[in-house]
Amino acid sequence: MSPIDQLLELHAMSRPAAFAVLPALVLVVFAIVTLLADLLELGSSRGPAEGQAGPTIMAPWLAMTGTAIAFGAVVWQWLRLEEEAGLYFNGMIALDGFAVFLTGVVVAATLLTLLLTVGYSRRHNVDLAEYYHLILMAAVGMVLLVEAANLVMVFLGLEVMSVSVYILTGFRRTQLRSIEGALKYFVLGAFSTGFFVYGIAMVYGTTGTMDLAEIGTRIATGPPAPLLLAGVGLLVIGFGFKVALVPFHMWSPDVYEGAPTPITGFMATGVKAAGFAAFVRVFLSTFDALADQWVPVLWVLAVLTMLVGNVAAIRQDDVKRMLAYSSIAHAGYLVVAMVAHNALGTAAVLYYLAAYTAMTVGAFGVAVTLSGRGAERTSISRDYAGLGYSEPLLAAAMAVFMFSLTGVPPTAGFVGKFYIISAAVDAGHVPLAVLLVVASVISAYYYLKVVVAMYMTSPSSAGSDAGPTHAHLGALASTAILATVVAVLGMGIFPGEWIDMARASVEGLATAAARLP
Repeated sequence: MSPIDQLLELHAMSRPAAFAVLPALVLVVFAIVTLLADLLELGSSRGPAEGQAGPTIMAPWLAMTGTAIAFGAVVWQWLRLEEEAGLYFNGMIALDGFAVFLTGVVVAATLLTLLLTVGYSRRHNVDLAEYYHLILMAAVGMVLLVEAANLVMVFLGLEVMSVSVYILTGFRRTQLRSIEGALKYFVLGAFSTGFFVYGIAMVYGTTGTMDLAEIGTRIATGPPAPLLLAGVGLLVIGFGFKVALVPFHMWSPDVYEGAPTPITGFMATGVKAAGFAAFVRVFLSTFDALADQWVPVLWVLAVLTMLVGNVAAIRQDDVKRMLAYSSIAHAGYLVVAMVAHNALGTAAVLYYLAAYTAMTVGAFGVAVTLSGRGAERTSISRDYAGLGYSEPLLAAAMAVFMFSLTGVPPTAGFVGKFYIISAAVDAGHVPLAVLLVVASVISAYYYLKVVVAMYMTSPSSAGSDAGPTHAHLGALASTAILATVVAVLGMGIFPGEWIDMARASVEGLATAAARLP
């Protein structure tokens, strides 16, 4: 064989592998380009003024362009899934419907975050290329986590995502709350990583492999060893921290409050979607044979998470802290679907993650547009008072998001909860389904409190220092909020195609993909 023929054969073998990680490759390339392009601006458009860095011009547009191209790559992967599905890079990466669906959710959350963050970053003096670079790198970690088919890749994706988000949390380094949130997130995150790594070590020590499919095969051959069960328990702790399950949720309210508001929305959606993607793949697929062992544990965690998250949110007046506890409660709803341990429950996880991403990014988008120059405006009783009259369109969008988070029809939140409850009832977990309904009723109090403040409270009655609220609603933020409103209502009124896509994606997870070269 001639050297040219050898090169052609090598190219033919590498092309499918590159296709499997194409969204991540696009994000990495544009993350690097964003930093390099910023160097060209240092001598002209950026320069120190009064001790602070000036704004970057090219970085946000490059980041948004790269994310949009990455989303196009996800669509391409979905269209070619039948031909290209399989395991790549020696079984480290899985390209299946489950991975592609949730990669789309993660990339969409990233793009919406970038649309919301441009105006905010300039008002709050964080408009640096490094800021956009870290958002893209966090998205890279999320994509790797979603596609991971090996415990090593799960850990790698988790850490790439986490380190980037640690830094983004403390990016407003002149704000004490931001620094405090970043420090808490880093310390507790490192602590939970220790549990996760020990869990991986125990699973490897018992099964002799890091490959998720091979682990599942070896577990099914005999009774589980105590060391294996200990490893599974440590993995529950590791995943529980990343998705903020009770009692591993302590970091969430302070981190959400201290982080820049667009990053808070990014954490509540992208990080949660990626964490649940790995959680579902590891437990519902790899540890399926051990379901009798871990389902009761998740049952208890689901109940605690739903009740603690919703009850704690009642007392919150800060919208970011309220949505932080809300995020904890919604993690409990998703765990209910995992406890159901059936195809409908897994499909409900995918659908609900897509719906939750739309309504939560939208809610944080409204909070972003209300933030003033250098200061957050997140008090529900003060800053949202009379918003229905001063900013009627913005208030209407916020009302849609609050109704959807509550689970009021015909929104996506209602449909998502309906499918989760149906899956739990079909699996015989009727008490758990009833508790989910009770938790949703509790949540109506604090979600509707926002609506009451916007439409039934005047700014004058909210306090003498309330004053009128002026929204900083630029074209990009308007586009993001409008897109999320359309998604929330569209997924609620026409849920059929979305749940069909979720069911098809679950079939891709349930059937082991053939290994491709």
